[in-house]
Amino acid sequence: MFSTAIVDDIKNTEKWRGLNPRLRVFQEIKGDEADVFLLCQEFLGGNLPETINIIKKNMKSSAVLTGDNSLENQEYLCSAGVDDIIFLPVCSEFLMKRIAFLNASKNDVLEKSSVNMACFSKLEETNGGNGAYLVHRQNFGDIYKFVLRIMERLEKKCQVLIFTLEKNKNCCKETDEVMEVLSDAVQICLRRGDIFSVCESNQIVVILMGADDDGGHLVANRVVSNFYSKCCDCNFKLKYDIKEIEP
Repeated sequence: MFSTAIVDDIKNTEKWRGLNPRLRVFQEIKGDEADVFLLCQEFLGGNLPETINIIKKNMKSSAVLTGDNSLENQEYLCSAGVDDIIFLPVCSEFLMKRIAFLNASKNDVLEKSSVNMACFSKLEETNGGNGAYLVHRQNFGDIYKFVLRIMERLEKKCQVLIFTLEKNKNCCKETDEVMEVLSDAVQICLRRGDIFSVCESNQIVVILMGADDDGGHLVANRVVSNFYSKCCDCNFKLKYDIKEIEP
């Protein structure tokens, strides 16, 4: 999963982790601590434009957290080069959706007014290049269609897997933490040439490159075993569906 850093007073760490325990708080940054940066305007003040530039140099995305929704402030933040503005207060669900969109756009080198070869050398994978390739759900459809073309040309078999995490109706525990366990299990058990995406709050979809039906079930069962070895909460049940991709 991708990481998110909030630039704010360290004293506010518990407040932000109350929205989501994965959020990390920094008072100062170098621009490489996370995939997405959320900048508190009230905390940064006049240092905000400089902080945005540091993040842009590292090919990462940023959003400003602010309670000032005036047109003047919006124009100021846009001129400073920020990718998005998130007005406070904000609920946890909406905040995580905005973070996911920001993460999907951080490697958009073609968005630059002038593209050169150096842009591509700075591209980074969301999960650091380890295990299966993690893509944002918005891009998964394009990847799927590209895989169809590869299969047609190379005459390879591929499987699509959908892992679904079901929660007991009487359980009050948030799904986010358990989904982290599932995401880690998928990343560990799949090869570098496989692809996966977190497509819903409780689902992960996978493309297994060059796998037949038996191989697909073998991988799926390995993921399930890894998941249950780390998640002993009986309120959650993991199931999967598998189907061969047909060009």
